[in-house]
Amino acid sequence: MLDIRSLTKIFATQPQKAALNGLNLQVQKGEFVTVLGSNGAGKSTLFHAIAGEFFPDEGQILLEGKNITFQAAHQRSRFIGRVMQDPMKGTVPAMTVAENLALAEHKGIKGKKLFSSITKSQKEQFQEKLALLGLGMEDKLEQPVGLLSGGQRQALTLLMATFQQPKLLLLDEHTAALDPATAEKVMQLTQAVIEQHNITTLMITHNLAHSLAFGNRTILMDKGKIVMDVQGDQRKAYTPQLLMEQFHQLAGEETTTSQQSFALL
Repeated sequence: MLDIRSLTKIFATQPQKAALNGLNLQVQKGEFVTVLGSNGAGKSTLFHAIAGEFFPDEGQILLEGKNITFQAAHQRSRFIGRVMQDPMKGTVPAMTVAENLALAEHKGIKGKKLFSSITKSQKEQFQEKLALLGLGMEDKLEQPVGLLSGGQRQALTLLMATFQQPKLLLLDEHTAALDPATAEKVMQLTQAVIEQHNITTLMITHNLAHSLAFGNRTILMDKGKIVMDVQGDQRKAYTPQLLMEQFHQLAGEETTTSQQSFALL
């Protein structure tokens, strides 16, 4: 489904740094992969490359057998959904909830006018989808998104990112800015949406418990490479503490101070 081959990206810093260093990753259709790594490991850089925010220096990115390595970001957005860490991103604050959902509904569809074409049946559909989130947004269709809470905005962004059932969903620490209770609620919603539509998903997290509780595969990155890949029965035997210990053994002594980057619970 997703096939990343020898992906390399070097940024012009002093000294130069390989943010991605010949990274290889194959993800099967329907897999939900959690991605761990200390700060600077290359996690977000990997997501930026997949989303098309920049082109790699070497390597290839294939999605369902199609080479998208040098495809423009706006073209990829038609089949790659993304939810960022900042609740302020992913929506248009000045627009209403209904208008934001209309944007998501029309994404990738040519020849349709937005907003003025929002029908009664569409609004009813929006209300049904919002009601499933359980956050009381079904009665706020005409409210500007900027007035929603952080958790409501992230849930709305998740709904928008999956409205057209993307081939691939990228979750970039999408609960990190939320309080613990809201983060758990959004994670449960995330799991439900992904399972309902069988969406192939990559999720960056610093929460070790989440990395094992959600999805069916966990990978750990260090210095632009994947240093650990845990799945199947092997993954079921892992605890957050064991995962951290093995990561630091594989990553080497230089990363022992990065333990503060991870949350065990």
